[in-house]
Amino acid sequence: MARNKRVVFVFALIILAGSLAFFIKGNKADLGASFLLPKQGELRVAVSQDVPESIVLEIKKAIPNIKVVDFNNTSSQGIALSATSFSGATEISGESLALVSNLKSNLSDIKLGKLKEMLAQEKSGYSIFVPSGEINFIETAVGQKIAGLNQVANWQEVLEKVVANQNNIGFLPLDQVDFRVKSVAIDGANPVKLTGDQNQYPLKMKYFLKINKKTPNSVAVGKNIEGIITPEVGETITLNAVGDIMLSRNVGTKIRESGNKSLPFSQTMDFLKSADITYGNLEAPFSNKGGVVTEGMVFKVDPEYIKGLVDSGFDILQLANNHFGDRGQAGMEFTFNHLKNNNIEYVGAGENLGQAHEPKIIERNGARIAFLAYEDITPPGYAAGGGKPGTAWIETDKIKSDVANAKGQADFVVVGFHYGVEYKDLPSEHQKEVSRAAIDAGADIVLGGHPHVVEPVDFYKGKFIIYSLGNFVFDQMWSETTREGVIAKFYIKKSNVGTKLVAFDLEPVKIYNFNQPKILNKTDGAGIINRILPK
Repeated sequence: MARNKRVVFVFALIILAGSLAFFIKGNKADLGASFLLPKQGELRVAVSQDVPESIVLEIKKAIPNIKVVDFNNTSSQGIALSATSFSGATEISGESLALVSNLKSNLSDIKLGKLKEMLAQEKSGYSIFVPSGEINFIETAVGQKIAGLNQVANWQEVLEKVVANQNNIGFLPLDQVDFRVKSVAIDGANPVKLTGDQNQYPLKMKYFLKINKKTPNSVAVGKNIEGIITPEVGETITLNAVGDIMLSRNVGTKIRESGNKSLPFSQTMDFLKSADITYGNLEAPFSNKGGVVTEGMVFKVDPEYIKGLVDSGFDILQLANNHFGDRGQAGMEFTFNHLKNNNIEYVGAGENLGQAHEPKIIERNGARIAFLAYEDITPPGYAAGGGKPGTAWIETDKIKSDVANAKGQADFVVVGFHYGVEYKDLPSEHQKEVSRAAIDAGADIVLGGHPHVVEPVDFYKGKFIIYSLGNFVFDQMWSETTREGVIAKFYIKKSNVGTKLVAFDLEPVKIYNFNQPKILNKTDGAGIINRILPK
């Protein structure tokens, strides 16, 4: 008798532990084997065909001993789930569905009515890819049948098909979208970039969940299923990055003649400061000593010209470049202090070797973004020493150590490099090796500069590299390519599953009047963008 009581007591403890696991672990709990079903009245979840296969698989993974049955099979069920309303069910907002196109595609935005017309045609000019197990789900979200679709095995294959061909499009849940494809705005709203009125975005899934509370454990299991179908909570951080900014020589002359200390940034200021973080390479030191520089290769910037950087919202500037030491150690020290006094961070240089290699961390929307920068172009005297101010030198082992250190302190790491060969439109092997070493060590984005022309974008191990952003503010009017550059705008999402780059834009710019970049329209700037995007 005592033995039977012990057995009953132990079994009761197991049941209690299993039930508590649902509530302790939260919405996305992995219930595993701790969830025990009663032998009588087996708990089932009835799922309709318009619920994504991926959701069903996640439910099975989270609750391995639950039985998933057809929606029409209502016998002994504890829970029913559908993407279509039915009697007694509670509506739950699900994840948005993104329409994605190739990066070189002209399809960037579309009206819902036009999208439906296109999807109704057997031959629309685009090849449409969807997973075979998700057709009902996608057609429910769109609100109609899709003609001429191409079936693939899963979401990952949809992504790869769109990456591979300019004429391919597809549908993806938001957590499956990455920066190698373009999220298309529908009715002006983009669910990946969170631009436009998100309340008006039409491809939002709704689920309907009904729980039979009389069935043992159904409430706890239903709560877990609700967590699975509810979108991940996350914040988006935007980062604008530009190339070489040189405020001396002819640029300085134009500023003085105009009397407008923000002149070079007049046409781009609003766009630059629209981001949560704005970054650029400052290609000349500030100094309050010596005369005005109007020519030559040894630069100096009037301290008052910092106004343009402040007004444009620059948060952090890269000092690792071959002109930062043009005014000696005194110029370096003055620049450090001048930037600090104007609330602008700097990276890639410091009062000593240790400071030059320190990551600068900026926090926005709950995400910690770390910045590092390096160069290997300067005369040896410009590099930081043990107790000597200067720049951070490119040394692969040191970069790996620095990046790993930054990764331990931040959610996302950006590394800037000043390297390569001037006026070359393709990266050297050295640039590739160094950039990829940074990615291998944990960097998420690599930003290159120094060639004074744009160089290609590269996707390496799921991370982003641009080998040269080109000139941004410079006076090299003697060729078309030295007048060209890009503003790279990055969309970084932080959620409870991590922080990653989900999208980017490249805004082409062209420099006018020896100082002033202007953002080009899509037609005029297409040549620049198509030159540097991956083939």
